[in-house]
Parts: sequence; C-alpha cells; structure tokens
Amino acid sequence: MPATQELIQERRAAVRARMREAGLDALLISNPENRYYVTGFYGRDDGADSAGRVVLTAEAVVLLTDGRYTEQAHEEAPDVTVRDRRAPLAELVAETLQAAGWPRARAGEAPRTLGVEAEHLTLAQGQALSAAARRRWRVVPTRRFVEPLRAVKDATEIAHTRRATEITCQTFDHLCRYLRQPDLTERQVAAEIFVTMLRLGADDMAFPPIVGAGANGARPHAVPGGRILQPGEPIIIDMGAKFRGYCADMTRTVFLDDAPPEWRDRYAQVLAANAACARGVHAGVTGRAADALARDTLARAGLAEYYVHGTGHGTGLEIHEAPSLSFHAPEDEILPEHSIITIEPGVYFPGAGGIRIEDAGVVTASGCDILTTTPKAIDAMILRRE
Repeated sequence: MPATQELIQERRAAVRARMREAGLDALLISNPENRYYVTGFYGRDDGADSAGRVVLTAEAVVLLTDGRYTEQAHEEAPDVTVRDRRAPLAELVAETLQAAGWPRARAGEAPRTLGVEAEHLTLAQGQALSAAARRRWRVVPTRRFVEPLRAVKDATEIAHTRRATEITCQTFDHLCRYLRQPDLTERQVAAEIFVTMLRLGADDMAFPPIVGAGANGARPHAVPGGRILQPGEPIIIDMGAKFRGYCADMTRTVFLDDAPPEWRDRYAQVLAANAACARGVHAGVTGRAADALARDTLARAGLAEYYVHGTGHGTGLEIHEAPSLSFHAPEDEILPEHSIITIEPGVYFPGAGGIRIEDAGVVTASGCDILTTTPKAIDAMILRRE
C-alpha cells in the first residue's frame, strides 16, 4: 500500500529541519522521486517532467501541476495545495511565493531564500527563477538535499522493495525455462524480461535490462543486441522490477548446456566475493570497508585487475541511491540501518566475457537481510537444453 499521510508528514518535517539548518525559507523540489517522497503524488512525464514541482515552506506544501494530473494529484496528495495552471516554471513559483506572503525585502533586511535542486533544474529555468526574484528573494542552489533522507527506508519502503525483488526473482525463474529455446538473441531475452515483469505485477522496469553474452558480457553495462546466445559462454543478466515506485536489482550469470572449467573457477571466486561481503556488512560499516570485503577476496584470487566497478549501491525510488559500497565512497560514509543495498562483485575479460553475481538486502544492526531468493550455485546457473 502507499505511504500513509502520517509518514509523508514525517518526511516533510525532516526536509524542513534540513531547510532550517541550511537557512532556506523555501525549497523548490523538481526531482520526481523527491516530489513523490514528500507528497505521495506519483505522476510522471518524460523529458522536462511537467507532471509537477513542489514548493515547500515552513507552513505550506504546494504542488505545481496542470489539468492532465489534477485528479490524480488530489487523490494521491489530499493534504497538498494543488495549483492547476500551465505556465513557465518561474512564473508559477513567483505567484506561489507571493501568495505565501513573500514581499520585497526592506532596506537592510536580508532577502528570503529559495533553495532549488541544482541537479534537476535546467540552466534556463535557473536563470528565469533568478530574474523573477528581482531582489524579492535569493535563489540558492542545493545538491543532494532530500536524497540523504531517502537512504534510510521505512517499513513501507522495505515492503515495496521486497515485492519488487520477488517479481524480479519470479521473472528469472521464467527465464530459466525460456532460455532453453534455440537461437535466442540478447535483445529477445531483454524483451521477455520486460513483458514478464509487467505480467507479474510490476509498475515498470527499474532500468533497461542488461543481457550480455560472451564478449559483450565483458562490458559491465552491456547493451543487448542481435547476438545469438551460444552454449558454454557466460551470459550476464542484470534486471530489476519496479513496484510502487521502488526498484529491485539482481544479476545472475548463466550458461547454456555447460560451463568450461576456466569460467567455473572464475564464477566460484565471484560467488566467494559476494558471500564475503554479505557476511561482513552491517549498520555502521563504511562503504569503503564493505567494498573491500569483496575486492580483497578477488585480489587474493588474482582477479583484482578484472574488477572494474564498486561492490554495490543503495536502491529505492531510484536505482542508484545512497549509500555507496565503493573504493570511491567518502571515507566517513557508513551503511545506515534500514538502508537497502546491492552486493554485486564481478570480473570482466575483454573479448571473452564476464561474471557478475548481485543480490540486494536490507542493512540491519547485526548484518544484512538478503531479499534476493534466486539460487546462485553454479550448477543452478547451467541451463541444459534437450
């Protein structure tokens, strides 16, 4: 079920506390995921996302949208003031702030401050907002302002992610039968993933699936193409369903008919790295230390140079969120309790292929509650055809 109004109000209170600390009198929220987080309004529009922006002050929360979304906005965000008018963003914001009683600053008085999400606002929109301010207020760019609050998940968010993961695992179960057909291409498998997830109840895919067979699998973010899957080669399948806005993420590496000894050995080392990280993470561990659990395992196996990305990341309303399990993570960034993370070590051999094994789990005080239920043993990943 969607987040309760009480829960959404708690989220707003946390954002307002950050606003006070930053000296912001209002915040313009243009990131669609942040908008959903503080209002419950799930409208979507590709591109400029004109489904809506939010102006949040200490006293009010105003959703700027238009007639295409008005009914949905009133239904999903009943305690929010909805301004239903299509106009340039700067004009709508100026009207909203004026209605909130923002006058021109008096002589010697500091102007009020409007925070904007710099990573989700175009340069043209920012310039227009500054021009509209005309010394009545000051536009202050912010970065990653709401997002850190989203790193810790509540019970509803964990339940939605658990369901998204269940759909993902069920989709993989279906693929294990589907892949036994002859002459399938990477692109056909990707299409089957999409259709199956929707059939099983997903809102959408969390991201375009990765299906990388043979040499294409040496690219961590391989794009599925027309290549026909061949027996004996590793086939990386990275996919995730989205449910109620929350993203799942899982990777398995499969083989048709058999896995050559060299790839069996590489698979065993990646599986060991996955297990080492899953055993060692818990709330309070830094992202760098979590990454090292997997990275050191692969280094001892002589595979360090083939491990070219971080061990994991947070998931939630976006597929990549805080925290980060990476050697690039800030030294003091820890994994908070109730964050949802991925554990996805992998090795990649240019011109030959790759192995990646990824699970998702909820970080707890004493460990990590793995959400992914799909088997990982090498024998379960060999799909023998008739």
